[in-house]
Amino acid sequence: MRLRRHFKSWLRLHPHEHVLVGESLATLCVVRLLLYVVPFRTITERLRPGAVDHSRDLDNRSATIARVVNATANYVPRASCLTRSIALFSMLRRRGYAVVIKIGVNKNAGGKFDAHAWVETVDGACLPYNQTLGSTPIFTLRSHKTDDHPLGFTAVDR
Repeated sequence: MRLRRHFKSWLRLHPHEHVLVGESLATLCVVRLLLYVVPFRTITERLRPGAVDHSRDLDNRSATIARVVNATANYVPRASCLTRSIALFSMLRRRGYAVVIKIGVNKNAGGKFDAHAWVETVDGACLPYNQTLGSTPIFTLRSHKTDDHPLGFTAVDR
């Protein structure tokens, strides 16, 4: 029954969204595997700043990509917020969007620290389906170079 419902919703998608779902699943699986076997520093080095179109604002297309990544991540085992954020970051950067991954910490109700990762636009707006959950950023990875951050990342971003 559940499979039939998923198949019906798949059929309702536009053909270009079928490709997007496939790309999202593949990207999420690769990122999840890399996070399991490769040090995080190596992954961030591979995600160093590239060419982006600074005139390209986030639009409905970027919101669609964020929605698809969030939905397909439910089918990838142990796809954490970091997995989702890296996959979304790489898919948007490939399309020329200037985006930022932020990793932050906060205290949960029990007083213990929680970590969270999310994707923002360059001007600080959070992408849909990507909340900060009240976290304080401690690491930032940019899809583009800036004068202040030629390497594209900072250990602490205030």
